[in-house]
Amino acid sequence: MEKQTQMNRMWWIASAIVLLFVALAVVPVAAAGNEWSDHCRYSGICWNYTVVHDTANLVRFPPFPSIGSPDNDYAVNFTMINGTGGMNAVHISNSYSSPYGQCNAITGETEGEFFITDTGGRGYQDNIILLIGVASDDSEDGWSDRMNTEINIDAAGYSWTPHNVVNEGPSPGEPVWTTTDVTVTSADYATDAEGGVYQNWKFAPNPNFPWYCGQNPSLTTPAYLFNWTAVDLKMGLVPNTSLTNNGMIKVNYTLNNNNGFNSENTKIAFNVYAYNRYTSQGWNQTLWLNRVNTSAESETGCSGWLVSPY
Repeated sequence: MEKQTQMNRMWWIASAIVLLFVALAVVPVAAAGNEWSDHCRYSGICWNYTVVHDTANLVRFPPFPSIGSPDNDYAVNFTMINGTGGMNAVHISNSYSSPYGQCNAITGETEGEFFITDTGGRGYQDNIILLIGVASDDSEDGWSDRMNTEINIDAAGYSWTPHNVVNEGPSPGEPVWTTTDVTVTSADYATDAEGGVYQNWKFAPNPNFPWYCGQNPSLTTPAYLFNWTAVDLKMGLVPNTSLTNNGMIKVNYTLNNNNGFNSENTKIAFNVYAYNRYTSQGWNQTLWLNRVNTSAESETGCSGWLVSPY
């Protein structure tokens, strides 16, 4: 009986070790070997650099259309030009009549709407990309929230054929009312050679740039590491009071989870990037984005949308 008891104890210990390794295998860790991370974080230079990443839907303007590869049909390039450039024109707002936007943090709600707005001097943005990040803690509830969340995006705005003349936006009558409906799941999360990609920073001209207003960039626990994907809204921004929503984009979102949202640390962050065909900065670039602040900085000039659905 004593031998059997020892055997049972050994089997229990072995099983516990296996379960521990399984649990550790799914704990999110900060991205290593990420192309943007290597260039931006380690060199301290984030501008004049292009990175191509997968999107959740077919893109309107592939980053390298001349190649003709089907892989480019689901890719977007992020090209940053300098330490502050590109972060003053595009915003996220709770109203199209407040084009400079504001920092928004929504708690306990699973659906809502926001507007993507433009205050830039050119007076247009040819196309908008929505960057969606999902984070939670490493508990069972947190992992379920992270991996079982579905995000439905229903966007409406105006699209047009971009001009091949530098800094020339659409002519009157060219913008056409457009809608885009996309559902994002964990199957759309970005991956690399090592598996899932987890980041506590978003793509920006500066290293360690936060996902949402007030984020502490020094926190790297799973609750602050975001899985992410990009959605091409296939519409642009053309400020004009004679157009619906003043020519801005309206985004309705719905968050679904068959198991419900059960962790108070679950976060969904929305950020925006603008593509333009031909500007003073060059051809076919996505380098304009909404500015957000760290926990040590002022919210002045910043805008973002963070949802905590629990």
